[in-house]
Amino acid sequence: TPGGPLDLHVIHRTDRYVVIDKPSGLLSVPGIGAHKADCVVARVHAVFAGPQAPADPGRLIVHRLDMDTSGLMVVALDADAQRDLAGQFERRIPEKAYIALVDGLPEREEGEISLPLRLDVERRPFQIVDPVHGRPATTRFRVLAREIDRSRLHLVPHTGRTHQLRVHCARGLNC
Repeated sequence: TPGGPLDLHVIHRTDRYVVIDKPSGLLSVPGIGAHKADCVVARVHAVFAGPQAPADPGRLIVHRLDMDTSGLMVVALDADAQRDLAGQFERRIPEKAYIALVDGLPEREEGEISLPLRLDVERRPFQIVDPVHGRPATTRFRVLAREIDRSRLHLVPHTGRTHQLRVHCARGLNC
């Protein structure tokens, strides 16, 4: 059933975690309100949770992808796995890379974008560039392909700020 617990593409599964191919448009974790309860961790919990799993599926989260972002997500199946895997992500042991299709043609073939980000309090959960109060955020990019009015980029975030790649692509590419 679309949107149901079995509507998951499982890439890899162990007794401790699963790797899911998250589609665009699906939340990673539950949002606020019953209409935003459907998410990756709830679906994983419904299908794979064993007796060691916490009652709250949100406790299985290891990392997140924005709702509009598709890609691989690791979801723990028990609290010990969650602690272990989340610690690895905090220490930046897994290497993360993204492919993005952006409007415009960057001036450079590759480079680094360093723009400090903070929450836009008037438009939550959006982020804005703020050189005074923003937290450091750095992204490496490389142009993979150029089209008439858009580019395909390889992005590697060195920090993990909310919406970092979107803001950096919108503000830091000099298209």
